Amino acid sequence: MLWSSVPQLRWHVARQALVTWLALAAMAAIFLLQPTIVRVAHDFLFGQGFVQSDYDQRVLAQYFSYGWWSLAIAWITLEAGGFMLLWRYKAKPSEHPEFQARLKRLAEQAGVRRRP
Repeated sequence: MLWSSVPQLRWHVARQALVTWLALAAMAAIFLLQPTIVRVAHDFLFGQGFVQSDYDQRVLAQYFSYGWWSLAIAWITLEAGGFMLLWRYKAKPSEHPEFQARLKRLAEQAGVRRRP
């Protein structure tokens, strides 16, 4: 509906969709190429005189589990943040009485049920 009703926004909407898909593709490429990236980085660091220890090998062996934990924590944080924003900025029935009255009148005219 927005695409056909506001032609001026078409390029903006298309650009936002393109940027979103490019970001998703870049994140997927980084995730899939992690073993190669880590190996090249470690070869570079260890080639510069750093000594590889047993601890380094254990961390590298569990590298992908850290990624999954990071993904889970990021998802939970985003979900919690969204719920907190909805809870914090939800209009209370006692707030903005003139807006609430206008909303009630418009809902009655349209024949829809108004939710606070």
